[in-house]
Amino acid sequence: MLRTQNKKRSLTVLFTDLSGMRASEALLSTLPRLAPRHLPLVVTIRDPALDQEAHQAVQSSEALYRRMIAEQLIEDRRLLLENLGRRGVLTLDVNAEQMTMAVVNRYLQLKARSLM
Repeated sequence: MLRTQNKKRSLTVLFTDLSGMRASEALLSTLPRLAPRHLPLVVTIRDPALDQEAHQAVQSSEALYRRMIAEQLIEDRRLLLENLGRRGVLTLDVNAEQMTMAVVNRYLQLKARSLM
């Protein structure tokens, strides 16, 4: 709807935690279609517990399993964001505490480069 009703180029910001494969597939199929006319920006909220789990020392088979799962989830997320970027979608992956400042800074960068 945004593509057809808003004729002026606009920054479209989507805040998400990228939970679930369905959500990821929906992003991949929908957001790149905005890219020719609009400027889509996906802001993903990084899970600090997942980052911490991926860097834990391995002291048991259970800890190894949890670390491997955390590393795989982080890699899947990285690949999805990279794929979106290749399709013309801007991405920003930040912790919740840094989100406000990071989004404002990205907006100012885009404005300074006259992309909007």
